Amino acid sequence: MPNGYRATGLTLWQLIMYAYSQQAPMYWSQVKTQNLPDWANTEYYAVDARVASKDISVWKAQDNSNYVLLSAALRSALKERCKLALHIIPGEAQYYSIVVGKQGAKLNASVPGAETQTPSVELPFGGLMTITHHDGIQVRTFHAATMKSLAAALTMNSPSRPVQDKTGLTGRYDFSLQQRSSADQTDQMDDPGAALNRWPIGHLGLALKLDKGSSSTLVIDHIERPDKN
Repeated sequence: MPNGYRATGLTLWQLIMYAYSQQAPMYWSQVKTQNLPDWANTEYYAVDARVASKDISVWKAQDNSNYVLLSAALRSALKERCKLALHIIPGEAQYYSIVVGKQGAKLNASVPGAETQTPSVELPFGGLMTITHHDGIQVRTFHAATMKSLAAALTMNSPSRPVQDKTGLTGRYDFSLQQRSSADQTDQMDDPGAALNRWPIGHLGLALKLDKGSSSTLVIDHIERPDKN
């Protein structure tokens, strides 16, 4: 909200992820936790917090895609209300990376102010996505989307092995992805990246490669149920 943060039905694990993971929710599968009590995943809470008046202008100006101010505020709240203490162990995990193909990217730069189809889903790192169906085949149309948003959209289909952007492309683009029919797919059920094969990106001059990226383990040193209001 313009003057604070409100949420309902969140577990303490989710609040800890917002506070400490430093990644968008679709990448939380790469963040491990240790010593987290079971109730932190099964008990649900409501948060209704306000920002101090002297901080409202900064709060309103924040970039909501990276949660920096929200993370800092939640860290303070968790320390105060839940006596949370933890330390972070950095590590590596396997990802898929989007890279530019040998023939170069084939992307159309977005035209500012162009009309978009509705309804559309707002993408986490800029742009919109519209989902339609043609002859039973799903088509995802992206407008003014960043490559980081494309990586996030593909990650929704491969949460066990997320996708990261390593194209080096910084613009916003209009493009479409068409889902392959089941008849076009080979049997790759044992491949963690098989779900990504349903959304080919070669026609965009892009490719996927198996890669490594950062991960972390949050080690809970102490946590208590929050005091009642």
